[in-house]
Formats: sequence, structure tokens, C-alpha cells
Amino acid sequence: MYLEKNFFATVSMGVLILLLAVFSVIGNGFVLGIVARFKKLRNYANILIANLALVDLLNAIINMPMYLIYGVLEVNWFKGKTLAILSTFLYRLFKMLNITSMLVLLVNVFLALTFDLRYFAWKTEEKATAIVVVEWLACIGAVSLSCLPLLDIHLQDSHVISYRQVYLTESTPFLRPLFFVFIISAIVLGVLAVCSVRRKKLQASLV
Repeated sequence: MYLEKNFFATVSMGVLILLLAVFSVIGNGFVLGIVARFKKLRNYANILIANLALVDLLNAIINMPMYLIYGVLEVNWFKGKTLAILSTFLYRLFKMLNITSMLVLLVNVFLALTFDLRYFAWKTEEKATAIVVVEWLACIGAVSLSCLPLLDIHLQDSHVISYRQVYLTESTPFLRPLFFVFIISAIVLGVLAVCSVRRKKLQASLV
């Protein structure tokens, strides 16, 4: 049900994925380490940034090696419905967390530019932590619901790739609308932020 890759393609893809995973772990681990080490850096904005770094770090540790196993190396033992649903769930979860985390950061920038000191007075570490917890719970719940229809697909002991191909063709696309919402939201927030900055410059010039 899937095309076999030649040895050179397999090695090249494997090396690239490993390098990407290593650099992602180092970079995001460095960000998390700095925020954890220095208490003064644990402010509202940095907690949101650390959350995005954590999502990318977990994606590099979990999803990338998993894809290397079943998608690149195509090992024979990585098969069955349980592993297929698990890999799909983790893929969707970290993609959704990544998108929502970036959207939260964009909203934070927009609110900071628009409301100035009023927004800075509102921001606390506790509120940032609460936002992160709500984000994770909401994403886990939404992804869990999206994976329920996959339980009705039965391919016996087929390879995970075979399951994933069926999931892509027969299940309702899940991440596509989310990408669309993110792009539209990013454009709208960007335009509003620019308008807010220009309005404040105009007000400052009049004063």
C-alpha cells in the first residue's frame, strides 16, 4: 500500500530527521533551562514562550523518532491498530498545541500593543500558567474526540503506514481547518497591531 524507498533515500531522510530532532532538543531545552534557572525570567510572556518550547521539545523527542521508525525505516514490528491510533493521536496533539501556542503568543503581542500598561498590570505568572493548562486540556480533549472515528477502522495486523494512509483518506481532515484559522487570525491580529501602533504614534505627535 506504500512505495518502498531506496537505501540512499532512507539514509538521507533518517539523518535529516535525527539532525532536526537533535537541534530542536538542544534549542528548546536551552530555552526551558534558562526560564527554569532564572526566576526573574519567569514572567507572563516567557511562560508562554516556554510552553511553545516544551511542545517543540516533546515533539522532537516523541513524534520525530516515532516517524523515523515507522515512516522512514518502516520496521516490520511497528504495526497494529493500537500503535496506529497512538501515533496519530500524538501527531495531531503536538501539531495542535504548536498552532494554539503560537496563536496565544500573537494574541499576547496584540493585547500588549493595544492596552499598554493596563494589560501589563493584568498579566501575572498564575494567569499565564492557567492559560497553558487550559490550552493543554482543550487540545487533548479536541484531539481525543477527533481520534474516536479511527476506532471503527480495522486493518488487522497491518503496518502503521497502511493505517495512516487510510486515516488520511477516510477520516475527516482535522488540522486543516486549524491551520486556516491560525493564518486568518495571524493576519487579522497583525493588521490590528499595526493600526494600533500607528494610532498611538499619531496621538503622540498631536500631544
